Amino acid sequence: MGVLTGVKEDRLQVDTEDFWTLAKATLDDGHDFQFRATGRSMLPTIHSGDIITVKPLGSVRLRWGDIVLHRAGAGGLVAHRIIRVTHRGLGRLYFTRGDAFGANSALVEEEDVLGRATMRDRSSILRRIDQRRDRLWGLLWALRQTLRALYRKRVPYDR
Repeated sequence: MGVLTGVKEDRLQVDTEDFWTLAKATLDDGHDFQFRATGRSMLPTIHSGDIITVKPLGSVRLRWGDIVLHRAGAGGLVAHRIIRVTHRGLGRLYFTRGDAFGANSALVEEEDVLGRATMRDRSSILRRIDQRRDRLWGLLWALRQTLRALYRKRVPYDR
């Protein structure tokens, strides 16, 4: 899920390079961070235009199903769901995926995770996205997308 802040006069609008710095500084100081989501990778959980609230990690241990804001590629940030947690040495590694896709994104190092998404605001309707039922639903949806992709590869489309 690509991210870009601000669309209203009372919100800060920054480019992608500054977004990482602003998000990291805000969350490292222990404050919640909000941004307006762009893209379709987290459909149907997060739509383009939703305002997402990300909480600092603090002592929270991330689990499968959590949606995390993490560094991706050349300084960009994405919000994707953790589908698997593994260990490397003393640290943790996360496999993440957008709910709309059937393929994993890159392996995410623990230090590249900025925070955990907890709320979404869609048209002024707030909804939690970090409860157990939300995490399970998101994982089931991601599994559905994976199975659809596998089915499409194996069954030729004839007309």
